[in-house]
Amino acid sequence: MPFQGYEFVRWSDGRTENPRTIVAVKQFELTAIFHYVRTEEFWLEERRCSIQGNGTELHYGDEIEVTVTPDNGFHFVGWSDDMANTNPTRRFVMTENFDWDIYPVCESNETYTLEVYADPEEGGTVTVSPLKEEYHMDERVDLVATPAEGWRFAGWHSRYWSDSGRETSVDIYRDMTIEARFVEIEGD
Repeated sequence: MPFQGYEFVRWSDGRTENPRTIVAVKQFELTAIFHYVRTEEFWLEERRCSIQGNGTELHYGDEIEVTVTPDNGFHFVGWSDDMANTNPTRRFVMTENFDWDIYPVCESNETYTLEVYADPEEGGTVTVSPLKEEYHMDERVDLVATPAEGWRFAGWHSRYWSDSGRETSVDIYRDMTIEARFVEIEGD
């Protein structure tokens, strides 16, 4: 019987049946050969969902099928490494080089608006990427403020968020209005 973490491979005479019955008519030496079985606990990051199959102990080479169940108010949209794959059930093979950064992408069923403008308007321009009519919760939006000649950027401001970097990102979590504040440069 192997110790935990080991499994029987073969007998020293090359035979593999186990258990094995031996009738000894003379003295001989026979050794059971075991090898260490490396296992990993399969666990993908759960972001606004649960994953059936997480926590399963696997040997290298084992295959597992997982199924994603979105949390209430969310829906499954794809996998972080393959957004075209919209099937919430997926098979993985456990390998030594398994990509543990893969996770299911679940988005909120609710959407929010984002309004971004320059204040004052003649102080500069703003770029929003991606520019859309509606955003899902936690969707990241990149903002860039470009001052007009004779103006400098003074910061981003909203009721719920602010930042001083001319290039920044904001994660959407509600309807938001953000202004890029510009200040006129005083001449000498």
